[in-house]
Amino acid sequence: MLRWPNEIVYQILPDRFCNGDPSNDVQAGAFHWMGNPARRSTDPRLLTSNSGHQHTFFGGDLAGIRQKIPYLSDLGVTAVYLNPIFASKSTHKYDTDDHFQIDPHLGTREDYDALVTDLRAAGLKLILDGVFNHTSFDHAWYHDRRDTHYLLKRDGKPETWMNWGVMPKLDLDKEAVCEALSEVVSHWPGVDAWRLDASHLLPERFLKRLRDRFDGLLIGEEWEHSGSAISRGLYDGVTNFLFRKPLEAFFAGDLAAESLARRLSIVPETYPWHGTVQSWNFLGNHDMPRFFSQVGHRKDRMELAIALMFTLPGTPMIYYGDEIGMRGKTSNLSRAPMRWEAADWDARIHAIFRRFIQLRKHYPVLSTGSLRWVHAQNHARTLAFVRESPEEQAIVLLNAGEFDQRIDCLGRTWTVKAGKVHVEFF
Repeated sequence: MLRWPNEIVYQILPDRFCNGDPSNDVQAGAFHWMGNPARRSTDPRLLTSNSGHQHTFFGGDLAGIRQKIPYLSDLGVTAVYLNPIFASKSTHKYDTDDHFQIDPHLGTREDYDALVTDLRAAGLKLILDGVFNHTSFDHAWYHDRRDTHYLLKRDGKPETWMNWGVMPKLDLDKEAVCEALSEVVSHWPGVDAWRLDASHLLPERFLKRLRDRFDGLLIGEEWEHSGSAISRGLYDGVTNFLFRKPLEAFFAGDLAAESLARRLSIVPETYPWHGTVQSWNFLGNHDMPRFFSQVGHRKDRMELAIALMFTLPGTPMIYYGDEIGMRGKTSNLSRAPMRWEAADWDARIHAIFRRFIQLRKHYPVLSTGSLRWVHAQNHARTLAFVRESPEEQAIVLLNAGEFDQRIDCLGRTWTVKAGKVHVEFF
């Protein structure tokens, strides 16, 4: 069922976004994470280093997100997706200690309720991150119910996420575990959608239980083709890596224009249409390098990638900082603190994001219209496609080549400058 036809999602890693309440900041050495003492710093080098980024805190919190709601509204996004906000000793908080408690360094339950109220007042939806495949070693269950609630190896040690020795995996085929975790989605009011972390590891029985407890959207974190899961009603959409992967290859010079058009057609042609529209098209997230860094710092390539994110079928999802041109060559570096001084922004990238956000919001055909490719030329690196609805049509023409090109399609000829995109409505 298509319930979110025209949303624009903004992803926030809470600790790295904005420090609105210094009184709840982590104090150096107050606790340990995986044997390392907690630290606090505003130095991006310490916050993103391999040795310290998971236990070195910047101080971002729910109060800071509330303070920046006017910024989000002005940008034009319609939904805010928060990486985990529940009790945890790491900066990323995917190793949950308690699903029913806001992490004290992010705020209190009162801070959460105030955030919900302020988002509602601004007309913004809220999306939370549900981490249900694994917990921390400090979760009460790991101490009290390890033998009944976790997946154990023959030696009695727990299975862990990616076999990395961190984050013991829960046994969600056990009724007690399934039932207890499904209560999380009904415990937190004001949530419009849950993004399900590592959803490919969650049993179908558990996903269906979530449906019973929650009537909002469920977005699965899936890195591969997921049309079957959407068809079966397990998700309403997914994190669409099948959009992001070919774009990276194309702009890195490792994919031809015709191949890009074919790969970008896989989801619209094979997913249920509601799942296509509600899946997230993104250029970056917290698990990968910044797209700007990967495409060689070429602003024309970034402009074309932004255009595709907002004009192809799917829900655009902006990773905090992408809209101001933040860079990061690794996933660690992509978690650097948000830059709030406008002098540090890439004004051109910011303007491009704002332009396409407004186009997307003003022309519904870009949200729900069907997709038809009308041109792809390898040598010139040019592409064109049409979005169509009963009310209107739009044509999007892109030139990723080094020279201005004439594009012939639909009985007309357009001239598109090198590195530019042209969008026309009729």
